[in-house]
Amino acid sequence: MNAVKRLLLVCVCLGSVISARAAVIGPFLSEIHYDNVGADSNEFVAVTGPAGFDWVGWQVVLYNGSDGAPYASAGVPDPATAIGAWAEAVVAFGGIQNGPDAVALISPHGVVAEFLAYEGPVTAIDGPAAGAVARLLPVVENGVAVGLSLQRQGSPEDWDWVLASATQGLVNDGLVLERTSALPAPATWLLMLAALWGGFTRRSRVAVADGPGVLAG
Repeated sequence: MNAVKRLLLVCVCLGSVISARAAVIGPFLSEIHYDNVGADSNEFVAVTGPAGFDWVGWQVVLYNGSDGAPYASAGVPDPATAIGAWAEAVVAFGGIQNGPDAVALISPHGVVAEFLAYEGPVTAIDGPAAGAVARLLPVVENGVAVGLSLQRQGSPEDWDWVLASATQGLVNDGLVLERTSALPAPATWLLMLAALWGGFTRRSRVAVADGPGVLAG
């Protein structure tokens, strides 16, 4: 295998690893409260992401399950606090419907980062998530006690949702998350690629000086 092929193979492997890591550290819906006994209070949707993440342009969109259309939306604010490498941003809503309905997390570029339904299946017909089928949560809030919420727990490889005491603004106790990279994945990728290319060009210059066959695999 010559040097060019080795370089390409390493780049492909690194790309796969970095892509997988980028998927792990991306923002995700982490907590939802839409119903409690008596008059609904303190309704919200929470989003968890890396501490220091740029939330400009991110939005939470609420979907009506009966017609698949959005009925409310709001931008994701900067989190008030960060716990270690992670932080939870809270988007407050008044009048989140009791379901079957859904919640979508939309990136600044209009990409559906996540689309979750509760109390029944939902398919988006209109709005930024049009055509997407929401993943149905395994738990619901059906007249539960005040102060509870639906919360994401577990690791990215084995997500689960439970009903627990609301922790808006704090990363869920049951989440098992890796430490985030000091650099965003694209920046890390460019640095690695630059280092690899620099090493390759240096070896190429040595090969030219020493004659053919030096870099043969």
